[in-house]
Amino acid sequence: MTSTRIQTPASPVPPRDLPAGPRRRCSNNLGRSTSGRDAGKRCCPKRDLPRPHRRRRLATGSGGGLRGLGKPKTDLVLETLLQLRSEISDLNHKIDNNLLQQSSPSPSQQQHRLYLQSDLAQTPPGPPPFQSPSYISCQSVPRDSPELDVSIPPSHHSATEKFLSWEIFDGAPRLRSRFVSTFLLESQRPAIHPMASDTTTESVGISAEDWHRLSQGYQQNVNFFYPVMSKQRLSELYPTLCSSSLDGCLASLVVALGDACLYVEQRYKNDNNRAEDGNLSIWTLANSVDGLAAFRHALGLIHMALTDMSVTALLCLLSTALYFTYMQRPLQVNVFLNACAQKCLVMMQYSTSNMSTQEYETVKRIFWSCFIMESDILIELERVPQSGCAEMESQVTLPAKFETHDSSETSDLSTLYFLACISIRRLLNRIHKLLYAKQSAVPDMNLIKELDTQIEEWREVLPPYLRFELADISKPAQNSYQGFLRQRYLAARSVIFRPVFTFVVTMNLRGSRPPGFDDAVKSAGLCIEAVMLHMNNLRGFTHTVVIDTWICSLSMAGVVLVLYIAFHTPPLRQILEEKYGVERVHECVTELQNKLDGFMRSAPEISPSVRQCVDMIGEVRAILWGDVE
Repeated sequence: MTSTRIQTPASPVPPRDLPAGPRRRCSNNLGRSTSGRDAGKRCCPKRDLPRPHRRRRLATGSGGGLRGLGKPKTDLVLETLLQLRSEISDLNHKIDNNLLQQSSPSPSQQQHRLYLQSDLAQTPPGPPPFQSPSYISCQSVPRDSPELDVSIPPSHHSATEKFLSWEIFDGAPRLRSRFVSTFLLESQRPAIHPMASDTTTESVGISAEDWHRLSQGYQQNVNFFYPVMSKQRLSELYPTLCSSSLDGCLASLVVALGDACLYVEQRYKNDNNRAEDGNLSIWTLANSVDGLAAFRHALGLIHMALTDMSVTALLCLLSTALYFTYMQRPLQVNVFLNACAQKCLVMMQYSTSNMSTQEYETVKRIFWSCFIMESDILIELERVPQSGCAEMESQVTLPAKFETHDSSETSDLSTLYFLACISIRRLLNRIHKLLYAKQSAVPDMNLIKELDTQIEEWREVLPPYLRFELADISKPAQNSYQGFLRQRYLAARSVIFRPVFTFVVTMNLRGSRPPGFDDAVKSAGLCIEAVMLHMNNLRGFTHTVVIDTWICSLSMAGVVLVLYIAFHTPPLRQILEEKYGVERVHECVTELQNKLDGFMRSAPEISPSVRQCVDMIGEVRAILWGDVE
């Protein structure tokens, strides 16, 4: 479903009288001249040109500046432009109306299609030949195609903040007054200081046995979720652990991440729905390794990764961002992701000819890891500058075969899981782009149905080990990877049907019942069903607790606000009461708050924004059911 948006030329600027004297006429003006101080400046901004003309200008420019498109425009051209302006506007309107009437592509044609094992074997090995950035930009997919554009809209706002601005929360002033900007809360957290050099060896030096245990914890968890490090590279790191080199930095980060994963596994070993009693200090004493100390040691060396242009530097930057996700520090995650993504983009455009096949595959996988993690942050932390991954992702090939684990079967399974995470993240971005980039009072049901079809096709093409059936969606997942993908699926469905939910709430507040309102209520019920299932399917999977606690907490706060809104909207309250029952919803929300509190306490420190989400859920319980903490 691809549309080429035709750019409407700006209204031509009529000539204006200028004082007598020498004039310099702009080669691409529309009847304007400049003189004096303004001579040599562009008379028509770049944005006033249609997109193909912009590219032509860049392609034909040489020397000290951009060359124009040709000789000065005549009056005939001006008249033609004015006529085309109206015709193009009408044509754009027709394109928008007919966009979704095109036939839906088959699953094999979907952009989010997964590569199965046979496809992995056919992926050409090694990096592509070097191409200059100007050549690559000329070959890029048009970013104004709504089907292919997976960047988060700059105007995007978090669901929680949007909900709290609704009229329906006028009766809950405490919810609004106690809410503080996520950025403000996170920006006031104290810095983490690197470890002093004289204590490094004593705190980070570990035995070969401990290294094996911790590196296995890293490989089986973090390197399964984001399979970026080959097993050969991992095996080379232990001798460098206490050194002041980039390899030593990377080895310390492996220790820190491995310790975090093993701790979370131990904490949720009996039931991934409930945390065991205990704290990090007890875990550290029992295992004789301080993961946070290893991370602080790595922070003392990370400056080398910022200045070095190597694959090891990329691994260090990404691993640092990953540990900050465990610490639930989104601003620090964003800083290191941006640094990693920018370096990654530069290396892919300039250094591919110097890379081995293994190095190039590592760089590609790091790029896709940055894309997933950055998109997660941008959904909840609006107005954060983007790294450029979303604009470049259409030009980067998907991961191929890569030996990240001891067995090829596990390596391939990890790659398939990674591909599934990439594809659902791309689809989630597309959903946000298509449904929320432009505000509309009436939801586009054709678009909503199309996106719902795409999310179902994504689920159906998952390999058997990762695929889940709708009939079993209320039952525990067969494995943690299937369970994590199921959470993403349910989150996507709730976002798809949220515009209809918003429409029903708005019409109810206005006391209006337009044609088709009853059908809209049924579709809004699908949003409620998705958020209930999403809430109930939340589990203490290692991927969720170590990587996704912050994003999950903010998302679940939005889920509870959806339930609050539904309870105050009679047609939606009826759905909740008939399908679930008030007490059942109460139990689910209470259990959700306890889960998130356990996730929050699994990190070395408490995140104020996660704490705010947990407290907000408690406040909703107090309003709806009179619960007192």
